[in-house]
Amino acid sequence: MLDLFAFATDRVAGLGMTAREFWGATWAELAARRRAFDLNFHQRFYAGLQATIHNAAWGSKERSFSSEMFMPGYRDPKEAEEVPQWKRERDRVLQTIRGTRARPEPTPENHALVVQLDDRARRARDAKERGESREVIDRIMQGVA
Repeated sequence: MLDLFAFATDRVAGLGMTAREFWGATWAELAARRRAFDLNFHQRFYAGLQATIHNAAWGSKERSFSSEMFMPGYRDPKEAEEVPQWKRERDRVLQTIRGTRARPEPTPENHALVVQLDDRARRARDAKERGESREVIDRIMQGVA
């Protein structure tokens, strides 16, 4: 029982539970946490092997692979920058306008929305040049300023 307690409360190589969580847990909960730990351990082991193989195969100093790159849910830091909601909305409207080839002209509502978003973008660009804070620029793009 002490080995199980030591494994469960070990923050580095164990489950990372507190003593209170351990003593309050059922056997089923401990088993479920152990299965999750094993899955994560195997994924990390596999990711480490993949990183080693890729680094050995490419042998490149400018591009090196880390084990995190092979873990589920990994996003490249360059691609991880969140696209603002207003930009997604503008892109969606533009795709709608360009995708409606059956109608010769876009709908007036879509056209007005694109003009409005372009005006917000111009105002935000001017505010950025004036040195306004990021919060002010975001409020302009959200249409509340």
